[in-house]
Amino acid sequence: MGLFIFHNSRCYSSGWSSKNIAITIRMYPQQRYNARMYHQRCKNCKAVGQLVLNTECYAERATYWLTKWNRIEVQRPDYSGQSRGPHDSELCEGCRAGHCPNSNEDLALVLAR
Repeated sequence: MGLFIFHNSRCYSSGWSSKNIAITIRMYPQQRYNARMYHQRCKNCKAVGQLVLNTECYAERATYWLTKWNRIEVQRPDYSGQSRGPHDSELCEGCRAGHCPNSNEDLALVLAR
């Protein structure tokens, strides 16, 4: 889905890829919408990474949901690739905002940290 790049001289991480990026899509009158992509934090220093989005994948997923919400039957896109690890709610800004379907913990526990 995307890549998070990171520039911090105090941390050895330069970035990471992610198959799980939380997103909220809001629909507005006249077939308009906006989408918010939530960032992820570095495992090492906990700073927020900058998202470089795979635009083809984003367009495919956004089209799927907008079509489905308009009650038009559509086949769900085939998402290729496997996640290399479990979802870490502590590092996911979507989990912190309560908008991540991949959250594996109680939101109150995540926010209490």
